Amino acid sequence: MLRENCQKLEEIRFDITGLDVADLLRHESSKEVVAPIFQSIGRVKQVKNDVAIVDTNNGDLELPLNELYLNKTHENIRLFLEFVLDPVRAESILGKVRAKEFLRNDPTILHREIFQMA
Repeated sequence: MLRENCQKLEEIRFDITGLDVADLLRHESSKEVVAPIFQSIGRVKQVKNDVAIVDTNNGDLELPLNELYLNKTHENIRLFLEFVLDPVRAESILGKVRAKEFLRNDPTILHREIFQMA
């Protein structure tokens, strides 16, 4: 669901007010070959119908919900998981992700993998 645009999230009653959002910049000539660029825009101040008022570095902008996506921040992910599941299960999932991330970046393991490849 986090891959969906903000309009889809609002349709399932997930409140995006206060959350960081981004848009996807697609290269017209890429024909979907090159991955889009995820560009952070700002924080949603308010949602009116199908438009979000977003606090940006350039002031408030009114942007269509169907062109906005949630930034994949720890906080946004946590809030969405709590919405879909519950706070305890959300924290359990995020704890497991943190543990795997730590193991993935463990210098001892990385050194051993590099030594094995050499």
